[in-house]
Amino acid sequence: MEERSEIPLICFTLFAPAAAGAAAFSLPLGGGVALAAVVALMVTAGMLASVAHLARPLRAPRSLAHWKSSWLSREIIAVSAFWALAVLWLAAELVANAEAFSQMAGLFDGFPIAFALNVLAAVAGVVLIPVIAKAYRVHGQPAWNGPDTLWELVAGAVGSGGAVAATVAAWQCVAQGGACGIALWCCSPLTLGLVALLAISVSGLMMNHAQRMRAQRVSELAERGVSPRVCAVRDALAENPGAPCVYLALDSAAGLCAFVAFVAAFLLGKGAFGGVAVALALTVAVVLELSAQAAVRNRFYSLAQHARYAVRQGR
Repeated sequence: MEERSEIPLICFTLFAPAAAGAAAFSLPLGGGVALAAVVALMVTAGMLASVAHLARPLRAPRSLAHWKSSWLSREIIAVSAFWALAVLWLAAELVANAEAFSQMAGLFDGFPIAFALNVLAAVAGVVLIPVIAKAYRVHGQPAWNGPDTLWELVAGAVGSGGAVAATVAAWQCVAQGGACGIALWCCSPLTLGLVALLAISVSGLMMNHAQRMRAQRVSELAERGVSPRVCAVRDALAENPGAPCVYLALDSAAGLCAFVAFVAAFLLGKGAFGGVAVALALTVAVVLELSAQAAVRNRFYSLAQHARYAVRQGR
């Protein structure tokens, strides 16, 4: 079967939900320049990857003309709004931390601009996820046209976003000598390890539910003989049962690293060595979790390739 590279779209649907999740998790973790920068970088990488997938990137603005009827146009608007708010949030964090702008910051005493922009960015990110899911709900792609698509994206936002936010906050704690966070809770290494562990665990449960939901939905459609595309997707799901195992292995390894971070924080305390150990373990967990989510995104697009191939072969 002729393969078509979907790497740019894999990157977009990997980084955009992860950035949305990180922006949301950053609210109780206290935000900060580092978290704002990571969120802005991830959503920027996702946008650039999405544009790179277009045959004529310079014509991308034209797609906005159909925002009243096209979910793809709405997706572009939503991700652009999220990106703009993430950049503004980063700028506000930089201004708040720069002594050269102390007089400017003094004009807004009593109003937490950075936190307000963090909230707006988080809201924009949360809105973006269902918009992306709706853009993929097309009748010609039975593997995508179901609620399982939204479940996968939300799982990616929770798992990757939570792990990224906890990891960045852990390194901030190391840089600040073990003290970080705001009044909502104490962002100690122990808490951050627990946050990452819970985020990865919940993400795994949601992803497992999404995979079972898709398999059941496609099987029921195939039994009714809806179309050759549906049968091709059902066969692809049956012929390659090892693909979900790749995600499960990577996600389990990420969860194990988060658990190691939690245990290290419990045994080593809040000292410098304990903080570094937790941050390193969480960094490995982030790499593994992003790899797990990338495996899911790759499978998502490969199912569509099977459907297109079935139509070309006249099945």
